Amino acid sequence: MVAIIPGLCIRWLMTEYPLVDCGGGIGCDKEASETATVMTYVAVLSGVLVLGMVLVVDVLMPRQEGDRPHRWLGMAALVPVPFAVSQALGWI
Repeated sequence: MVAIIPGLCIRWLMTEYPLVDCGGGIGCDKEASETATVMTYVAVLSGVLVLGMVLVVDVLMPRQEGDRPHRWLGMAALVPVPFAVSQALGWI
């Protein structure tokens, strides 16, 4: 469920964040909205948290117990599944 947070932030940044039209000039004096800055920070921090959890649970713990990590790494693909399913069903 934690993997949904960076997914939602990235989705918002890609769909809801209005594109800044600078008129084709080299420099752009328009600033990003405060919400976009917050969403970017939340996406980065929560993404790092999710990757850290995947590293600990799928790599470090099996290695400590003597298991091979390839089985655990295959299950790491399940991390984005709740987001993908809820996106496909139109819940978010």
